[in-house]
Amino acid sequence: MRQVRITEISGGTYPINIYISDVYGNNQTLLGTINSGTVPPVIEYNVTIPSIFDSAPEIMLQLTDDNGCSIFKILDCVYGCAFEITIELESCVVNINIQEFIIPTQTPTPTKTPNVTPTPTKTPNATTTNTKTPTPTKTPTNTVTPTKTPTNTVTPTKTPTVTPTNTVTPTVTPTNTKTPTQTPTNTSTQTKTPTQTPTVTPTQTTTSSNTPTNTVTPTNTVTPTNTVTPTNTVTPTNPVTPTNTSTPTVTPTQTPTVTPTNTVTPTNTVTPTNTVTPTNTETSTPTPTNTPTLTNTPTPTHTRFPFLVTTGATAYDACNGINITTIIIYGDFATFDENTLFYDSLLGPVTINMTGYYSISGQVVELLSTGNQTGGFSLCSLIPTNTPTTTPTNTQTPTNTVTPTNTVTPTNTVTPTNTVTPTVTPTNTVTPTVTPTNTKTPTNTKTPTNTVTPTNTKTPTPTPLPIIPTCAVIINDGSNVSAYFPSSNTNVFLGSSFPSSPDIAHTTTKLWMYDGAIQEYNITLSPWSATFNRTIVYPSGVSLGVGLGAITNTQLISTNVSVSPNQIITLDITTSTAVSTVIGTLGAGRTVSGDILLTTTNKILVTNQSSAGFTYLSQYSYPSGTFEVEVDITSSTLQPYGLFIDSGNIYVCDVNGDIYNVNVNYPYAQTLFNDSGLYILGASQVPSCCNSDLCVVDCVVDCGPSYSAYNETTCYSVSSTSATPPTSPYTLVPKDYSSYSEFGTYVYNPGYTVSGYTNSISDGLYTIIQTTNLWKNTTSSTSSGPLNRCALWVAGSGQPFNTWVGFSVCLDVLATKTYYIGIGGDNHFKLTLDGNVIVNTNLASSQWYLSNQNYPFTRWNVYPITISAGPHILELFGLNDSSVAGFGCEIYDNTLNELINATTLGDLNIIFTSNGITSANVVQNVNNEYLNTGYSCPEGYVYNECTNTCEGFTFCNSCS
Repeated sequence: MRQVRITEISGGTYPINIYISDVYGNNQTLLGTINSGTVPPVIEYNVTIPSIFDSAPEIMLQLTDDNGCSIFKILDCVYGCAFEITIELESCVVNINIQEFIIPTQTPTPTKTPNVTPTPTKTPNATTTNTKTPTPTKTPTNTVTPTKTPTNTVTPTKTPTVTPTNTVTPTVTPTNTKTPTQTPTNTSTQTKTPTQTPTVTPTQTTTSSNTPTNTVTPTNTVTPTNTVTPTNTVTPTNPVTPTNTSTPTVTPTQTPTVTPTNTVTPTNTVTPTNTVTPTNTETSTPTPTNTPTLTNTPTPTHTRFPFLVTTGATAYDACNGINITTIIIYGDFATFDENTLFYDSLLGPVTINMTGYYSISGQVVELLSTGNQTGGFSLCSLIPTNTPTTTPTNTQTPTNTVTPTNTVTPTNTVTPTNTVTPTVTPTNTVTPTVTPTNTKTPTNTKTPTNTVTPTNTKTPTPTPLPIIPTCAVIINDGSNVSAYFPSSNTNVFLGSSFPSSPDIAHTTTKLWMYDGAIQEYNITLSPWSATFNRTIVYPSGVSLGVGLGAITNTQLISTNVSVSPNQIITLDITTSTAVSTVIGTLGAGRTVSGDILLTTTNKILVTNQSSAGFTYLSQYSYPSGTFEVEVDITSSTLQPYGLFIDSGNIYVCDVNGDIYNVNVNYPYAQTLFNDSGLYILGASQVPSCCNSDLCVVDCVVDCGPSYSAYNETTCYSVSSTSATPPTSPYTLVPKDYSSYSEFGTYVYNPGYTVSGYTNSISDGLYTIIQTTNLWKNTTSSTSSGPLNRCALWVAGSGQPFNTWVGFSVCLDVLATKTYYIGIGGDNHFKLTLDGNVIVNTNLASSQWYLSNQNYPFTRWNVYPITISAGPHILELFGLNDSSVAGFGCEIYDNTLNELINATTLGDLNIIFTSNGITSANVVQNVNNEYLNTGYSCPEGYVYNECTNTCEGFTFCNSCS
């Protein structure tokens, strides 16, 4: 039995409750309460670990003080150890001295022998039957030698034990053959076997593998020290797994472990060494390979959190990749098992039937069709295997080698014919089954195992020690780390022994990841190597967001998400406790959505998202932290978790591996660059390789003294000339129609084109609002919906046809911000701002009239547009093909959420409406040339009704 003895505690407020659980917090048990005083207290606090954890490879020790402050530590104590642990969480600092030791127990055989073949695994591990052992010795398996074995020994656990083979084994060599033999144990008793050994299959064994279960680990074997071998011993062959065997521990998956098999300790053998034979032991520890690690990882802060899961019709299928289907589902919490509801998309409700099982990182959960979990979360290692637990006899081994039939055993024992041997046995030979006894058995012999390396590792797996170019991109997917080479769109896997981190940063000699604390590694790039160096504690009051970048070997850049608005900070990591310095803040309602870096041009680039779900690439100056410019990247990269620069180009990485190039010049167009084939949670580069930024203009310097800022990236200059008055102006009157706004309101995402949509009229890149009357005409009424409340046309029968009839107005806004402009037109509409065409539906008439849907007027079309503070000239036009006509416009100084939640006109801040306009002061033909029925201006000029002049706007952008 193992114990944990707490010998010293400092910090915290008494009383302190002590809990123990598995590494996922399951089966939590209160060990006791320390009320006050010096530790160790009286003996009742030297608490024995509950038996359920007897063979656990790792446990979680948690202390909770009277203030509710909790700290925990994962303890790996399989060998017996004494060590000091310092844990810090929130305001608690607790130093714990722990001694873990094993109390020897005198266990008469049969002892508890957890014969758990490492499962579930896709690796054909060297189990007791299916191992190709290239040795000249036919090592007996599946034999239980019931002997009295004193077991007052410390049993090494969690050790891939090398089985002594290549030996002459002085015992009867069972070859999985029903050999009724008379075991030569210095007794004259001739026992006829096989006997029906009344054994009970272990009922506490959870075998979660596809490994054949006809394997009996050689237990109850004579330990070659102080061993008394009873006479009249029956050596059962092909027995069912020995009785009284308890397997309390489940071996995790993907464990390339050599199970101590194929070894029979000789009976009646004098072994001249007092060697502890690795049998009669509790081999109850998972091999430390790909073991699920409990991590307190800051999950990327976005609307929902993605999980790359494996699905299945059963928990077993999901855990073991049967008919592998890998998808991404989303939860409201960063930790998988904290979610009670999952979704099939980043935003919105569940839209598919989610019935089934979903597995990730050794956990599995069953979901209902609605995405709600049912039955709680389970460890994959506890899911029963689909293989029967009764050990089948005569099982064919993978070598399909048949033992020669009618083998005569020199011990007057008839060997049954047609017996399949589960080991590599030369065919067409007579197997002598009697081995001379009283022979010294060589010990400490290594057995070549030919074990297959576990699969399920991220591919491609490189040859050892790959060469990583200085400016290569290092990418992480949780704890998996790869190098990515943009020019060739190839990658190489670097390892998975890192903490599960939301981002990664590195220099030429250091690498950092974080999971509640920053983990630093010493690295070399050529050839690649990484060695853990130290743990760096966060500054007090700081919680890092999901972005991390390197500045130097002792300075990092990140964000502090424990305050609002989130702060951009640098971290001095000279010591093991980081010191933060605030550089600036993100915009209101913004959070980092994946990555942050500092360029060699002293610009901070950060991918972030708004509370409304839009994503941006924003740029700030360094070290002032002043905001400079940002690009809306929602339409291309909804989950921008990686950011890097290559050959002067800026690239943003989507979580699913798509990489987009963001042009450094205005308007910062985004183009798909490559599909990397990687799952990306973070990207990093050596700081000297981050040598580009988004271009921002200095108007006077770059454009000239007559220029001023039009927006953060563009400068402009205005010239004026006289306007020619109309000869016969049109009068505008209100218009209505029963089909106007009957499909409701469509708010298009940023990134729309001049055609009025992003990819197609029905691409889904919009938000639909269906509020009755305010946003939708639901009754085919002529007085319901937005277009019916503001539509205008020339008085009369609907003419003129195929002519842009419009008006020009002065628009003066108080603040530079995003405004929403709602428009409808029967049959088309066109909107210009300061001479720039924003939308013209006539450029894509086939899309707008797809299937005769009449979208220009059956939808109320709303567009977000950033308008700088100050005066502007807005022109709105409508074009009629025939019959009924009308066009209208409203401008809203509201957020998208306010538009969605509005129920009446009083909920909206409408800063302009076409309702009440009475004169069509500008008219153009289909070639966009002014006609004399309205005010006319020279080409390149627009009419300004406020000054009754024509104004020409000249724009300057030195970046382009």
